[in-house]
Amino acid sequence: MKKILSILLVAMCINVYSQDFAPIGAQWHYTFSNFYYFGYVEITSVKDTLVADYECKKLHKYRETYNYLVFEHLYEDLGDEIIRSDDDKVYIYRNGLFYTLYDFSAQTGDIWNVP
Repeated sequence: MKKILSILLVAMCINVYSQDFAPIGAQWHYTFSNFYYFGYVEITSVKDTLVADYECKKLHKYRETYNYLVFEHLYEDLGDEIIRSDDDKVYIYRNGLFYTLYDFSAQTGDIWNVP
């Protein structure tokens, strides 16, 4: 009995950590090119927010491009996106609704609409 009680006590004291999706300060960079046009999009997780009783992340998007034909740099603020995650899915908030953006548990043949 003492052994079982000891095992239960140890199991209750173990800290369980989960991965925090899009922690504040996280950044992603996506490059693109099209003949004479090159650039990247930078997405930064800037703050936590609450939308429709869901804990969400606010992501800020920025784009920098270079046009080789006219030797021109462009810097554009693309605004913000609201996202949230649960289990194996990531949702994006658009037009008052949450849409599935990624489903890491999807099986062959599964479908969903992405805005």
